[in-house]
Amino acid sequence: MTPTLRLFLLFFAAHAALLAAVLYWPALEPLAGVAGASLYLPLLALSLLGVPLFAGAKPGGWASPGPAGYAAAALVWAALWLLLAYALARLLRKD
Repeated sequence: MTPTLRLFLLFFAAHAALLAAVLYWPALEPLAGVAGASLYLPLLALSLLGVPLFAGAKPGGWASPGPAGYAAAALVWAALWLLLAYALARLLRKD
């Protein structure tokens, strides 16, 4: 397994663990904003480009992401984590 892949899996697992922890542990409720932002920020940026990622808006609240929205958020974060893992692996490489 390459160092880039190890780092990528570590970053992606840490992100998924943070999201799961916020959902299931009430003591981590103050981090709910971080979890929500990690989903909505990439989607808002993509929706500004005209990509339809949200399902129908409910009255008095935020529109929830549709299936394409969840997939787009996962792809954006995977790309960012992969880019960071690649950069760190290159910096830490011993030649």
